Amino acid sequence: MKVLRLLRSFFSGSKSRPQGRRSRPWSHPRLLSWLAYGVVSLWMITGTIVTGLEVTAVQAADQRLQSWFFTLRGPVPPPQEIVIVAMDENTLAQLDFYLKGPQQDWPEYVKWLASSPWQRIAQATVVQRLIEAGAKGVAIDVIFAGPSAYGAEDDQALRQVLSTHPQSIALAAEYLEDNATGSFLLNLVEPSLDLDPDKTPVIGFVNALPAADGEIHALPQEYRQQIVQPLKLKTLPAFSEAALKAAQVSYPKVRGTDIFFYGPLQTFPNFSFWSILEPESWQKHLSDGTFKDKIVFIGPTAASFQDFHPTPFSDQMPGVEIHANAAATLLQGRSIRQGIPNAIGRSVLVLFVTGTAAFLLQRSHFVMSQLAIGMGCTLGWGVIGYVSFTQGLFTLPVVVPMGVMALSSLTFTTLNAVNEQWEKMRLRRTFERYVAASIVEEILKKPEDYQSLLEGRQVKAAVLFSDIRGFTNISEELSDAGQTQQLVQQLNEYLDGMVQAITQAGGTI
Repeated sequence: MKVLRLLRSFFSGSKSRPQGRRSRPWSHPRLLSWLAYGVVSLWMITGTIVTGLEVTAVQAADQRLQSWFFTLRGPVPPPQEIVIVAMDENTLAQLDFYLKGPQQDWPEYVKWLASSPWQRIAQATVVQRLIEAGAKGVAIDVIFAGPSAYGAEDDQALRQVLSTHPQSIALAAEYLEDNATGSFLLNLVEPSLDLDPDKTPVIGFVNALPAADGEIHALPQEYRQQIVQPLKLKTLPAFSEAALKAAQVSYPKVRGTDIFFYGPLQTFPNFSFWSILEPESWQKHLSDGTFKDKIVFIGPTAASFQDFHPTPFSDQMPGVEIHANAAATLLQGRSIRQGIPNAIGRSVLVLFVTGTAAFLLQRSHFVMSQLAIGMGCTLGWGVIGYVSFTQGLFTLPVVVPMGVMALSSLTFTTLNAVNEQWEKMRLRRTFERYVAASIVEEILKKPEDYQSLLEGRQVKAAVLFSDIRGFTNISEELSDAGQTQQLVQQLNEYLDGMVQAITQAGGTI
């Protein structure tokens, strides 16, 4: 009965102590439990407050995780309507080949590209050919600011094409930021081609708003809403919007704020700028119908143009590819939105999720199960965040809840392990005074198997009571004869044999 009471004390958490001796508070398991609850509550409250305050570091961490979600998801087939004509390394390599030869052997289009910036007649020729090949619209990611350095004829060549197809062409503009005066100023740089107001192409700005992690996540509309409109500057459509407008295609209402990136570099079909100018390559494009019914983005991708920006898939993505991703996002209605726009709502979600995990953790009293529950909750919420982002196209707070659940699991697990080791030491010291050491070791190895001892259980057991027949008479005779050593020797032989047989069979004496 004494052993049963000790077991009940161990499993129920109540501690029996010698009378008149006070326990040390730091060693009391209930104190460790309250300490765990306090630390976990602190994690939960901190996570909730941080979510509500929208701390920049946390936003950056969430956006980094979203970038990893994009990478984990992998490339997605983009809409077939969108292609890119790239001012690429191949164009520069072909040009370099000709420039090494005598000038009299240069084709006319080589002369257009022989010096930087390229002559505008080159872009005009490419645009004209693309439209004649059946392109729905052409968006030129080149800012034609000021007159051409090659004279009025060069401007006139571009002006002629733009005036002929004004509704099918989109041009680029840019808000230039000026911090030289110590105050933030924006100057809008638009194409200056002296076009007829009735024959002006669609103009869109190419700026983007970097996120907290330094990468571009947001659609260009966010730049207009957060930067341009508060400064009451001239408002233009985004370049991606202008491209779709030039192609005269409609798209669903934009519900989100972020770009749905389709993949890494060259996920969209890329065709060299050179292949449009070079006659043989161009004839192949015509015979293949490469650009028929396409929305074509023209822009620089070669390193020397230095038009690169960090994005989820690449730290060096050309601006023209970002515009293509933004246009495809609008076209297919895949803009990514916040699942809970309100900061208070997100805080409540974090508190609910982490509180549920904490409740599940405290229901278990064993270290490994708590660790499994904590890691399961943490990874489970990560999976929910991934699925909602890639499939549902909405974001949830992920980093803070996962961090709080991981820390809560670590807290419960650590303090429970300390408590368990302390209890095992206490139980060992107490039990070894009443039962065999082998029984104590078995209880400490698998304490959960001894829970049934608290309620009692039925088992099949063999109990051996052994006696030496006539031992009383034998002991009297040997004692009277002064042969007590012989008596002890006989007892030792008997006990040795019995103990060996019992222990070999796994019995307890």
